[in-house]
Amino acid sequence: MVATKPKVLLSIRSNVYNDRVYVDGEYKGSTGLDLWLAPGLHSVKIEKDGYNTYEEQIDLQKKSRLIAKLHRQKHQNNLPANSIIGTDILLEFIRGAHSEYVLIDAREESHYNEGHIPTAISIPFSQFDSNTHRLPKDKNTVLIFYCWHETCGLSTQSAQAAKQMVKNGLECHG
Repeated sequence: MVATKPKVLLSIRSNVYNDRVYVDGEYKGSTGLDLWLAPGLHSVKIEKDGYNTYEEQIDLQKKSRLIAKLHRQKHQNNLPANSIIGTDILLEFIRGAHSEYVLIDAREESHYNEGHIPTAISIPFSQFDSNTHRLPKDKNTVLIFYCWHETCGLSTQSAQAAKQMVKNGLECHG
């Protein structure tokens, strides 16, 4: 009969979803994770894009539960100009994870009045040229245009307006 070494259950949790957990340099999945490991010291690393990496050395003879709190990275605009961003990045702007921005609703004002994203201002594409004075003078301010959805015709037109604004030195996203 071959004796097997005893194992200890390590329970790993974090405050984010779809993260990447590595134990002793090997990818193990996403939290909540329960792993049977040999007793002793283990290196745990948890990564998620947009968050600071969490790392801890854990001794399973002393501790068998790890609850990691990942913190959002505070960073300046590392998005390529004229890029299409998702709602996750937009939410980061709204929560203050990026630098200054102006969110521009390119739909007609009647649609804006029916409902819009908090912090957005209304500059309908049809009135864009006559409202450029409402845009920030600071060329470091990011302009984010939105309309109905990413394949909406206004998105394409807003992107064209954004490209013109970039020629004038402003950074724009849609």
